[in-house]
Amino acid sequence: IRTQATSTPISPLLHSLVRAPLRRAVGVSAGQVGPSLGRRLAGLAETERASAVVEEVQALVAAVLGHSSTGTVGIDRPFKEFGFDSLMAVELRNRLNALTGLRLPVTLAFDHPTPVALAEHVLAQLTASGMLTDAGRQAAATAVTGTGGAAATATAPGAAGVPVVDDQTLTTLYRQINRLGELEASGNLLAAAALVRPSFKGRGDVDRLPRFTRLSTGPERPEILCFPPFVPVPGNLQFASFSAALDGLRGVSVIPTTGFAAGERIPDNLDATVDIHADAVAARASGHPVVLMGYSSGGLLAHAVATALEERMDVPVAAVVLLDTYMPGSLARPLARALYHEVFEKREGFATVDYSSLTAMTRYLDVFGGWGPRKIEAPTLIVRPEDCVPLLSGETMEGADWRGWWHLPHTGLKVPGDHCTMMTDHGAATGRAVHEWILETL
Repeated sequence: IRTQATSTPISPLLHSLVRAPLRRAVGVSAGQVGPSLGRRLAGLAETERASAVVEEVQALVAAVLGHSSTGTVGIDRPFKEFGFDSLMAVELRNRLNALTGLRLPVTLAFDHPTPVALAEHVLAQLTASGMLTDAGRQAAATAVTGTGGAAATATAPGAAGVPVVDDQTLTTLYRQINRLGELEASGNLLAAAALVRPSFKGRGDVDRLPRFTRLSTGPERPEILCFPPFVPVPGNLQFASFSAALDGLRGVSVIPTTGFAAGERIPDNLDATVDIHADAVAARASGHPVVLMGYSSGGLLAHAVATALEERMDVPVAAVVLLDTYMPGSLARPLARALYHEVFEKREGFATVDYSSLTAMTRYLDVFGGWGPRKIEAPTLIVRPEDCVPLLSGETMEGADWRGWWHLPHTGLKVPGDHCTMMTDHGAATGRAVHEWILETL
């Protein structure tokens, strides 16, 4: 969002989300256009390259933080100790992309949580991509300038049978059809594209289980295991503000939904989906009680996994928390259009929109299309926002029409914000509210 604000007008609705663009505090590399880091490293001996990348990463982190020098950026210090939030993580990724010519994920600062770890990863990616050669840098520069900043790449070959698909064509068509208001048509497009992806029908079709990423730690038990929505925004970004409020109090971890990354298989059916993620929870819990929490559509998977684990009786599910989860098919059209706009337009800097993520999104929505929750023994908390997400111009809804419903026994709780801001601007308040409910209930 901040990158967009430097070059094009931005909606007043986003002004509160955007800090003023920061000037580079030290060095000059980050201000250059194109993959300049590769040129610098190519002129250095291999033994000097690692320290050079660390210096560049330190400089970029200092710039994002608004610091006047790199002296405050310890290379072994975790980003969360610097006060990094989701916007800062995206800005750091954008600066590194411009500096290197790579296409790095928005989860970069979460996946490699210290400057030195991040530098090691960047150097490895530059080496593997050929960016340290003249030909590799020229190819990267051509790709960027030819597509307005995002290279039109095919999906990685990955597992046998994964098709080569032009990401740019599919994502452009999807956006254009949605902007016409034809949500069903865009869904049909993705559903057809998903047919050529390899799928898994059971545990034997998956090389490894999805692995949880720890977002916070603390002495309170049980740990909260998070299921992100079925959208192409990484889960650790979705729960960043929520988990930051609980760091030092309670452990929070997030599971990546299988199939959103290139080379991964997507689910063939609902049972396979639930079983794979239930096995992942069981492996993580190691027999200890856990709280399963799902945000938005991720709540469907969280509840389904809780049901399966109770039936299997191999993991004690202490509680289930659903953060503004809607029953399949219950979203009114104006609300569905507004949520599309929030994720794919207003917050597109956080999304990884490509063939793999879009087809995984539609497949998960399809397999849960006819799903309905069954009664479970674990206490259930339903968290709803106080406000409706901003609707598009000319569309209105009555108060009761935009609120979700849940027919099984549960405790209801309201938190500040709307469907999106309850986990961003008000994520800390939501985290504290859930934490206090767990303390009072368990």
